[in-house]
Amino acid sequence: MLLCLVDHPLISANLVGDLIDAFYSSNAPIVLPVFEGRRGHPVIFSAKLFSELQAAPLDVGARAVVWAHRSEICQFPTNEEGCVLNLNDPETFARVTRSED
Repeated sequence: MLLCLVDHPLISANLVGDLIDAFYSSNAPIVLPVFEGRRGHPVIFSAKLFSELQAAPLDVGARAVVWAHRSEICQFPTNEEGCVLNLNDPETFARVTRSED
């Protein structure tokens, strides 16, 4: 499952493709991008984790599954800052939209 958050829209098709390639080549149950040491989105979860995702506490969500499998994660380094930019944050949104003018 490729989990894409609506408040993280600034990711490229290339990054998604790279994450999919990393998922299949690593055999890791979780693959996620990392920008300058910060984990981002989208995140890929193996089908074997679906039941854990469904049972995750609502207040923590998929992070609970990521934490439970932290030693099995494939972290994919990227230079795409968009994977860590949450556009629900008004300051981040203003900064990003100013830079596009």
